[in-house]
Amino acid sequence: MNKLKQINNREKLKTILLVFLFFSNLFFLFFNFNLINLDNLYINKFNDEELNSLTRIAVKNTIKPSKTFLHFGKYSDIDEGNHTIIFEESYNLYDDLKPVIKKAFSKQLNIEEIDYEDYINKRDKKSIEFQFKNALSYEFFELSLGLDDSNISKLQEIKQILIPILDDERVYIMTKDLKTYSIEAISQREIEILSSKYYKISESEYKRYYSIKYLYKINNNLLISIDNPEKLPYLTSKSIKDFDKEENIMFLAEQFLGSNLDFAKQIKETSGASSFIYGLGEKTLRISAGGDIEYKNESIQGHNKNLKEAYNSVVNWINKLNIDYSNLYISDYEEIYINNNKLYKFVFDYKLNGYNIKSKESDYALEIAAIKDDVYIFKSNIKTTGRVIYTDNGDNEKEQILNIDMILGKNLNLIKSIQGYLGFRDQEASTYMFGSLKDVNIIYFESASDIYFPSWYIEIDDTYYIFDIYKGEVLKYGKL
Repeated sequence: MNKLKQINNREKLKTILLVFLFFSNLFFLFFNFNLINLDNLYINKFNDEELNSLTRIAVKNTIKPSKTFLHFGKYSDIDEGNHTIIFEESYNLYDDLKPVIKKAFSKQLNIEEIDYEDYINKRDKKSIEFQFKNALSYEFFELSLGLDDSNISKLQEIKQILIPILDDERVYIMTKDLKTYSIEAISQREIEILSSKYYKISESEYKRYYSIKYLYKINNNLLISIDNPEKLPYLTSKSIKDFDKEENIMFLAEQFLGSNLDFAKQIKETSGASSFIYGLGEKTLRISAGGDIEYKNESIQGHNKNLKEAYNSVVNWINKLNIDYSNLYISDYEEIYINNNKLYKFVFDYKLNGYNIKSKESDYALEIAAIKDDVYIFKSNIKTTGRVIYTDNGDNEKEQILNIDMILGKNLNLIKSIQGYLGFRDQEASTYMFGSLKDVNIIYFESASDIYFPSWYIEIDDTYYIFDIYKGEVLKYGKL
């Protein structure tokens, strides 16, 4: 506790800036949310050459980290030093460092396995770390970096990429099974360029993160923030396209079912949704009034030759429907078998102004499996925002934001019952809970009432929880 008090005392001068940052964030958040051109979504048509060009760009831009960490190094032997997460959309560090990563992953360079603790020691010095939501196959990196072959194919799936800032000419990798590797790839000139970008960010205002191991003496290297989160408003959600207009519904139906809809039966539901059944039911499409889209084609033929071909097909469809891929990133993928044919299904997360969007109805923004020009599954939950609304007190500024300690303490009994900690005293349960934390994020959660709640997203072992950031109430939980 003394250590936390010392840290917080050093930071009291920053308190004056919080009110200014809140109102600045409120303005830019609302402004950025309304930059989406709703009139163009789902209506642009491209010729094959334009579509192929857009697909190549989109492939590179949808394969990106979910988090970018900057690690600022130790102040002393007993002080871990602090870390921060930056919005990749604001700094484009991953794009800037792609040439370095591409060189590191090239076929001719050797990979050396290192100890996990060596990786953590490198991380806790001055470094930049890219973390992916789930471990991704080496083929994703070959696609996004433009490599026909690479030295990472034997590693299979990559979870994190670490690039030191000091005199270390290596790139470090952590795989899905927590094995760690290094590749000598960075020149002195590249280190100087990296340092310039790094120190520019380090001199700005940032939120501090520390490892659970450092803060609570519990064996967990997950980084969490001890600063109070910034003030965020509640927002209304709305469809990215006006599906009250029949022309928009019919255009989308033609994209999935073909221009000849004579064999498709349209059903108008009392909820305002439009459903289409094609033929004897082998193809079905449902477009909700709120903009959720579900399509399935049971008659699909063929298979994906490999993951790269499958991903190109999927991204081709994202472009064909003119979905804004700049806020999409690949979150997970899996092999599926349809009529004994292998396909790949891809799941994408969606960000607005740097914050992930989650929904009460689904755990994804976009789910799609495709074979060249044909789609097997397409499910979209992508929304935009309407107006800013406030808390019950009528003012977000007066409402207290709960930090991670408060949230977990307020919901300890719920977590104990779900995680199987009921037999433990509160102190023991808290120790197990912090030791089992896998992820902690601030997100926007779309409720059934079409309101975006600023929320804590927390993963404990194989269970996730979503809590209202102001009231601490659980909004959703379930198995990962």
